[in-house]
Amino acid sequence: MDVETLQNRLENEEITLLDVRELEEYEGGHIEGAVNAPLSSLNETELPYAKDEPIYIICRSGNRSAQAAELLQDRGYTEIYDVSGGMIAWEQK
Repeated sequence: MDVETLQNRLENEEITLLDVRELEEYEGGHIEGAVNAPLSSLNETELPYAKDEPIYIICRSGNRSAQAAELLQDRGYTEIYDVSGGMIAWEQK
C-alpha cells in the first residue's frame, strides 16, 4: 500500500496503524494515531486486535514493516497492509 492510500484511509476511516520502529524512532516523530509495536519485541507481544481486523504497518523504509507483516500473517492475521516506503515516503509526500 502506498502512503497516499494510507493518508486517505486515515482521513476517512478509523484504522489500526502499527509503527514497528523502535521506541526512540517512534518518539522522534510518528503518524498521529499510530501505535508503537517494535518489530524487535513483536513476536512476544499479544496484540489486542481481532485476527480479521485490518492492520496497517509502517516503519522507517519498508523493510521492518514487511517482516512484521509476514510475522502477523504467520500468526493468523488475515488483513495486513504493509505501507511501501515507510516514514521516508510519508515525509516526502
